[in-house]
Amino acid sequence: MVPVPLRLLAWVVAVIVGLVLAWLIASRVGLLSRTMLVDMFRSSTATNYWRLALFVPLWAFTSATSATVLIEGIRWFRAHRAGELAEGRRPSRRGDGDRESKRPALRQSVPDAVESTVTTPRPAPPPGRRTRIRPREATP
Repeated sequence: MVPVPLRLLAWVVAVIVGLVLAWLIASRVGLLSRTMLVDMFRSSTATNYWRLALFVPLWAFTSATSATVLIEGIRWFRAHRAGELAEGRRPSRRGDGDRESKRPALRQSVPDAVESTVTTPRPAPPPGRRTRIRPREATP
């Protein structure tokens, strides 16, 4: 799951990237140019509006595609990184290859010395009385 702030940032970036991509495509095809854009605001001929009516869906399509690619890329990156951390490997960087980390795995079994320490349960506080929770102390 991608957090909401990252999704919002991805959409802001995607709208800007979509506008640039749509502008490049429209100018290559001959749909829009700078002078045509200025003419849209100066005059109100029908040809100006149909050019805009073709440009806006192109912009929406490129923005939605960019947002989808960004959000799925973030999701893939986070899942890939979480998978590496769960296996005990550090996240790979360029030039690292797939070498293993010398650090212990995160899901490694607990050593016997830690398992053998026994903690006694705390007595329950009287009903209706709140107490501050203190950390447990290990018994020797």
